[in-house]
Amino acid sequence: MRRRARISIYNEANRSLLQQLHDTYLQKGMDTKFSGGPLEVRLYTDIPEFAFLMSHIREMKLKYDYVEVREYTKKEIQEAEYYAIGILPYPYEHDPEKNAEYFGTKYDGDIAQLETRNQISPLYVDVKKFLKYKIASIIPERLIPEKTKKEFEENGFMGVGYGDVIDYKGRDFCKFYQFFVNSILPPLELIDLAKEMPFERIGTYVTKFYHFNKVSEVYVRTEYVYNKDDFKDAKDFNLTKEWFWGGNYHSQTLIVSKRVYNWLKSTKHRIPMEPIRFKQA
Repeated sequence: MRRRARISIYNEANRSLLQQLHDTYLQKGMDTKFSGGPLEVRLYTDIPEFAFLMSHIREMKLKYDYVEVREYTKKEIQEAEYYAIGILPYPYEHDPEKNAEYFGTKYDGDIAQLETRNQISPLYVDVKKFLKYKIASIIPERLIPEKTKKEFEENGFMGVGYGDVIDYKGRDFCKFYQFFVNSILPPLELIDLAKEMPFERIGTYVTKFYHFNKVSEVYVRTEYVYNKDDFKDAKDFNLTKEWFWGGNYHSQTLIVSKRVYNWLKSTKHRIPMEPIRFKQA
């Protein structure tokens, strides 16, 4: 696996400095872009230029953001035992208020207790929005059509239960089911990437405070990392103990087994998937 970083450097008061930095980094062969906003630099973290860049940022005390993507070989993907998957949520980020509660789903608390409140009604949604999906999500819940439920049962997938889904307008579409994941994994392992990423000491996640609805903002900064023993009781479907923010949405990440991964691949349904990393003893 290789990490590819996107470093965004900010200095609104001195844009000429950003232009100078752009020219300097470009001369050193870095992939840089500057068009009046932040200066963006994209490069792999295992090359000398990355160490130079981070050292230079530190010495000049520059303000910056760090985002990474991870590139896996086919062998690494095929040999993984578990995977984190991302189910595209509806509604999308431009309309974050239209969650399950918006369509009539009832809970025993408000959004400030999102991590502990309980659903006390069937799941009400706009079923029309989900007709083309094999597996879908309306934050913070997940749902599947009847055909997918039958495939889950035929494959004997463990760690799931089912509940009713009702169209909020009472329309008669194909049957959908809410699926509950009842296997919750232990907390993620915080890792120190100092050896892999000079001058960047970050963990698996960082916590902030979200001022709109007063719940914790937790962002994933790396791959998901666990101890191998954490998975001794894992099922085919599992959820992280932590709740993460992705754009405007707050939910647990779905961690699935090789069997589920193979099923997803066979459906040709495009869902982002990344291998779980087990921490070395």
